[in-house]
Order: sequence, then C-alpha cells, then structure tokens
Amino acid sequence: MKVNKKSLKGKSSYFTLSTKTMFRMFFGIIVFFGIAVWQYPFIKSVYFGEESTLLGLIINGFILVLFVLGLIRLSQAFFHYRFEERQLELFSTIMELGDNTAILKLSPNSIIVKRYDAVKRLYERGVPINHSAMASITVSEESLYQTFPKFVNNILILTGVFGTIISLILALAGASDVLKTSPSGEGMWGIIKGMNTALNTTATAIVCFFFFTYFYQKLTDVQTYVFSKVEEVVLKYIIPEFTFDEESIHYKTD
Repeated sequence: MKVNKKSLKGKSSYFTLSTKTMFRMFFGIIVFFGIAVWQYPFIKSVYFGEESTLLGLIINGFILVLFVLGLIRLSQAFFHYRFEERQLELFSTIMELGDNTAILKLSPNSIIVKRYDAVKRLYERGVPINHSAMASITVSEESLYQTFPKFVNNILILTGVFGTIISLILALAGASDVLKTSPSGEGMWGIIKGMNTALNTTATAIVCFFFFTYFYQKLTDVQTYVFSKVEEVVLKYIIPEFTFDEESIHYKTD
C-alpha cells in the first residue's frame, strides 16, 4: 500500500508527551508572571525599595538571565523531542502499511531514520549488528540537549547562596560600623541593606530553582520515553526486517 504525505500527517498525533510538557511549562510561565503582576507593589518594595543595593540587583539579574536562558534551552529540547515522537509514529505507520519506500518522506535527521539507515548499511555489508552499541551512541548524542539545562539547574541555587554570603559580608561591615558608633546610623543602615540583599537573592534563586528543576526533570522523563519508544520500534520493525540467517551469521568465520 502506497503512503502519501497527507496520510502520514493524518496518522501523526499532535498531543505527544513533549507537547503536553511544553504546554505545562508555558502555562506555568503565564501563572508565574501573573503572580508577579498581582504582587508588583510588594516585589517593588523588596527589590527596588530604599533597602535594595546595586549588588542585589546585579545578582538577581544574573539569576533571572540564567533562568530565562535555561527555559529557552528547555523549550528547544521539548520541540526537538516533539519532532522525534512524531517521526516515530510516522515510521511505525509506514512499517505497518508495508511501504518501506515511504521512509524517504521522513526526515533523515530523525533518530529512528538514522538508526534504520545505519542498520540497513550494516546488513547490506554482512556485518553483525550490535543494537546495544547503537542505542548507547544515540543516548550519548542526545545528552547534548541536557548539558546547558543541567548546568543551569545546578548553578541556580548556588547563585542564591553566593548572594547570601556576599550580602552577609556587607551586613557584618555595617555591624562593625555600629560598634564603632558611626554617625547618622550609617552602620545600622548597612546591616539592613545587607540583610535585605541576602534574603531577596536567596528568595529569587529558590523560586527560579523550584520552577526550573521541575521541568528539567520532565525533560529527562521525555528523553527516557523517546529512547524507550525508539528501542521498541527497532525491536518491533527493524530487527525482524534485517535479521541475519544462519549462513550470514557465520559469514566471517567460514
């Protein structure tokens, strides 16, 4: 049975696991900003009030930049795995219909097509096929999508701790001025500014870390799911098609 592009599009599912996760993330971002707008007066008083410091603004800005860049990278990864999930569905449909030539209509850059082509080349050369090695290579290549999100996930909470430490140093400097009876309450004002910076940088890091780490874990779940589906499709469709007979298996030893 011939397969055309229209029938392939009709067979693919829109609401894949990665798509659902993306929707949750975008909904979470909307809620996040909604709360920020709702509590804007409070946020303004904490982060931009008289007690705020330039150091606090710099550290909080760095945390937010890391957070946004991490979310962008997560979004790219989810879009990538959405593509891979749909390619897997289309590949399964093609194999079920028995029209292997329709595989050419799929993207040559997808995981399943690259696996199919690699197995086919090895089979045509009469080389024994090590599917475990191929699976390990796929996992290694796809780990690139986790590198930056993993870095952001690990560094977010540390930036909050760094801000706390630096701010406490400023507070201690203010306490030292108090002990020296500095005029006009400058020492006490330094303590207040230092404590304010320590608390708001920690709060920013914790909120961003809580939100980011949830969707970072979801990325690992999506990756695991896609890898398992790839191996399932390989086991169900590719291995039976390219199984060596007994003579082929002993080709190298004859």
